[in-house]
Amino acid sequence: MKKTIALILTLTLALLALASCSPKQSKITIGYLNGPTGMGMAKLIADTPEDSEKYVFESYSDKPGNAISDLESGAIDMACLPTNSAANLFNKGDDISVIAVNTLGSLFIIADKSTNIETINDLAGKTIYASVPGSTTEPILKHILSENNVQADIEVDSTTHQDLVKKVKDSGGTAIAILPEPMVSNALLQANNYEVKLNISEEWSKVSDQPLAMGCIVVRNDFLKENKASVDAFLKDYKASVDFIAAKENRATAAQTIVNVGIIPKLPLASSAMNNLDGSIVLITGQEMTQTLKAFYAVLLESSSASVGGKQPSDAFYYD
Repeated sequence: MKKTIALILTLTLALLALASCSPKQSKITIGYLNGPTGMGMAKLIADTPEDSEKYVFESYSDKPGNAISDLESGAIDMACLPTNSAANLFNKGDDISVIAVNTLGSLFIIADKSTNIETINDLAGKTIYASVPGSTTEPILKHILSENNVQADIEVDSTTHQDLVKKVKDSGGTAIAILPEPMVSNALLQANNYEVKLNISEEWSKVSDQPLAMGCIVVRNDFLKENKASVDAFLKDYKASVDFIAAKENRATAAQTIVNVGIIPKLPLASSAMNNLDGSIVLITGQEMTQTLKAFYAVLLESSSASVGGKQPSDAFYYD
């Protein structure tokens, strides 16, 4: 009897010791923007209760710049950001790591249905309007045009994507534009004589061995060092969310979920964007992430080095 009691006590103490050694799961505060960089997380956001002990999600759809300032101040632990913004922050000295690529290409060439644009070569001699000076749109398109030996003008004369949508609407069908989703869908709903002519992701893949990496997830290193287990657990939960959102059979539900959590305001926009972004909502980590980002940054450094802080981020930037 004494031996049995002793054995039970020993096993109990062993289990308690194991429990005490288990990594503590710390609550993570994650910031996200509207549009594609937040879409993959929509299911996770929707399934997380407000009193969750694991995650707090902060939307920065109205003031995207605040996501960066809050990350730098420590108000949030992680953020879903454009990949060039992440490199810029690291290169200016912010102590962050990129843990995943979460969005591939989201850019499209749109034009009036009567405009003959079937291949990238059909852009020769034309003017393509872009928006947001200093964004990655212009260098991405320049690279593709250059690799195809196509001479075309890129005019960046719209401060915001909304300005460019208005230009398209008011042009009477004459403007050719390059826009990201969901602004593409917004433009097509307002100017129904327009359609998608070229998928820039597909054109990029024809001239590059790596996909077009436009969105990522970054984490503050002070948080990462103390909470690696929580960060790794988040990536698993994020992957499950991406698998649901990106699955073709879930497209209708996914679009509604994206609207419900406020990433895109209206269902027609979300549905159209999801169709166009087929294959772009992803979660790429580890060495594949590193190779993908380095290839993208190399292209940006050729013509827009300021957009990534003037140099390739060092290997310390990449979480493996």
